[in-house]
Amino acid sequence: MSVGGLVACGVIIAFGLVGCIIQLYPGSLVILATMGVWAFIEGVAAGWIAFALAAVVTAGATIAKFLIPARRMRSRGVSTTTLLIGAAAGAVGFFVLPIIGLPIGFLLGVYAREIMVHPHAEAVERTKIAVRGVGLSIAIEFAAGLIAAITWLIAALIIHV
Repeated sequence: MSVGGLVACGVIIAFGLVGCIIQLYPGSLVILATMGVWAFIEGVAAGWIAFALAAVVTAGATIAKFLIPARRMRSRGVSTTTLLIGAAAGAVGFFVLPIIGLPIGFLLGVYAREIMVHPHAEAVERTKIAVRGVGLSIAIEFAAGLIAAITWLIAALIIHV
């Protein structure tokens, strides 16, 4: 692959890392797809090994980002219904106030659901728990994306240096 191709892969992988944080597009899948195309074009074992490692890390993180925060939130009293209402309100918020409406809508949706069931102080606490859970989910996905990106970079250096 040419230097320009490697730079393009790097830029797309960086775009994927941003997606892991802002959650507006599937950043992990962008990284993995880029690595798959790169491995195919390179056609060497190091490229396929890097892709396979990234796929395993991404698959594990995808499972973990749903199971770990959900288990923590359930154990602290945040219901699935609350999270679904928060997600729906976040989606509405995204269209009302592009980009910034997503987290604002999520917060308001979670709080609105919790205040219907619990007193203010408890609703605020459960909203904080839900926000921390979503933050943990984002952190897990970002960590996996970063591991995949570093794997790509190491493999690219091995192949081209």
